[in-house]
This record gives sequence, structure tokens and C-alpha cells, in this order.
Amino acid sequence: MTESRKHILDDNASRRSGALPVQRLPDGEVAFKIPKQDYKMLTRMFPDLISTDNTTRLAAWHKLRRSPIGAKYLVVRTPAQVRRSQKGIIIK
Repeated sequence: MTESRKHILDDNASRRSGALPVQRLPDGEVAFKIPKQDYKMLTRMFPDLISTDNTTRLAAWHKLRRSPIGAKYLVVRTPAQVRRSQKGIIIK
């Protein structure tokens, strides 16, 4: 694992655990932070991630999010793991 890759994956884990702050996206969707070399591997495993059709591409990203492979690339927890208060604060 290269240092930059290790740093990215460690940073993702810290943000998921709540040790570092996370800026949530306006639509409430999850965010991924993926090292370049891993992205190439993921596009081979999930070729629809780079589809030109928006619906197909979005479905592939949702499939990645639900897979055990995608867990380490998540910056925030998936919606099933998050309950939000009225102010949008993550509650465990």
C-alpha cells in the first residue's frame, strides 16, 4: 500500500468513526474517497461506474456502496446506518 493510498483509507476510516469532521453533501448522499489505483480496479469490477448513461452509472455506484468492497472508500456512513436529527446531526 503506498503512503498516499494508506493515508486516504485511514482518513476515510477516521471520518466514518467521527474522529474527523465530515461535510455532508446537500442532497444527503454518501461520498467516496478512492485512491487512483483502486479506482482503476473498481472500474474493472464494476464497469458501469464509468457508463455514459446516468441511470446505469448511479445504479453501479449504489451497488458499490452496498458491497463489502466499497466500505473502506466511504467517507460517511451509508444512509441505513445514519439517523439524522432535525438539524442534520449524525446520531449513532
